[in-house]
Amino acid sequence: SYEGGIIGSAYLRDDNKISIENCSVENSQIFVSGEHNKIGGLVGGAWSELQTNGSITIKNSYAKCNIEIDDPKKSYHSAAGGIIGDASAGGANVTIENSYFIVI
Repeated sequence: SYEGGIIGSAYLRDDNKISIENCSVENSQIFVSGEHNKIGGLVGGAWSELQTNGSITIKNSYAKCNIEIDDPKKSYHSAAGGIIGDASAGGANVTIENSYFIVI
């Protein structure tokens, strides 16, 4: 499961670009339960195929929220982050500029 305040999964298959600019998430509770979860204040997971030369960019954005994963088995596959939960970019570039996270 991929959960984010704006995008659950930012996935690149080709040499394209994903850009999130001037966005915000405020006063939210982002919660998932179970194994293998990726959860982030803005994006749950940012990932691509290994052969991709694309890019994922987050600029001038922020998340002001609570993030929680209830993983009863404490799976090492679960990941949480204030901006991006899991950035397994493969062949793509992931860039975060002038962005921040605040826990409420």
